[in-house]
Amino acid sequence: MVESVQDYAIIMLDSEGYVRNWNIGAERFKGYKADEIIGQHFKKFYTDEDIQIGIPALELEEAASKGRFENETWRVRKDGSRFWASVIITALNDTNGKLLGFSKITKDITESKLAVDAIQLLNTQLEVSNKELEAFSYSISHDLRAPLRHIDGFIELLKKKIFETADDSVKRYLDIITQASKKLSCLIDELLTYSRTGRTKIIPKEVDLNELVKEVITELKPQMENRKINWQIDQLPKIQADYNLMKLVYQNLIGNAIKFSMHKEEAVISLGSKEEEKRYVLTVKDNGAGFDMAFSQRLFGVFQRLHRQDEFEGIGIGLANVRRIVHMHRGEICAEGKVNEGAEFSFTIPIVFNKG
Repeated sequence: MVESVQDYAIIMLDSEGYVRNWNIGAERFKGYKADEIIGQHFKKFYTDEDIQIGIPALELEEAASKGRFENETWRVRKDGSRFWASVIITALNDTNGKLLGFSKITKDITESKLAVDAIQLLNTQLEVSNKELEAFSYSISHDLRAPLRHIDGFIELLKKKIFETADDSVKRYLDIITQASKKLSCLIDELLTYSRTGRTKIIPKEVDLNELVKEVITELKPQMENRKINWQIDQLPKIQADYNLMKLVYQNLIGNAIKFSMHKEEAVISLGSKEEEKRYVLTVKDNGAGFDMAFSQRLFGVFQRLHRQDEFEGIGIGLANVRRIVHMHRGEICAEGKVNEGAEFSFTIPIVFNKG
């Protein structure tokens, strides 16, 4: 059975590391036929670098002392080419504990190794690109503040100088310019917040979400004037998180629930939590405008909006920032909704936060 296995190289070594048997899988991976390799030392399969620093002997010593050695590393074929190998060496002892030799099982995992390396390279490139993009957006947003302040200032001066004598069309033009300037100012503020978030170092500590949510709702009271809102808030957990970042998450999610339920005679906003597989699942739900699930992937994109500006004001960065913060905390976020029947945002936070 061992000799017929093709997907694994299964080799028997004596106590000194010399090859005593050779299966088809070993021939397939390493290129040697049985009569070419039996009696040879197994260090022939190692790179010159590993041989020079005594890796083969060290592996046998560890297998002999601990009963087993396991590793992933480069190995060498007969033709000199290398392959990435998963190796398990097991010590074989007699009934008295005397070392008889070793079994050595090797699997060629080069394809998976190359795939992992490619993914790591792409992730590194993506991280570099993201940092460059964040630096660019921060720089642009910061540099736009000064000229925008000049625009705002001169608009006010112009209004004072001509507003009383200007006709209605001129007044309307000035109002449009003022509104556009304010919108641009909000956009710059949101971009700065988004870029700063990506550069923020997480400082995790115990956060009582009940107290945090109370604070957020108090700060959002100006948005709730003349509104009837039925709050349904569960007992929320204490989590390990960055307080300021988690507050930003709830400011966005609760703020959106308030905003998108503004046309309801009575808004119902629910905040919940449950524990599931070493993580908390936290939810914010409303009975407002909702959205078409066909466009749900656009929700968390920068500058992506599913509602017209004349329906609901907004820039389209808040949820992108929420997703970034949740991911920084090793969590995931998703949303479900139905047009005119509300939306529910669910995100996860590990019960034990691991910065690694």
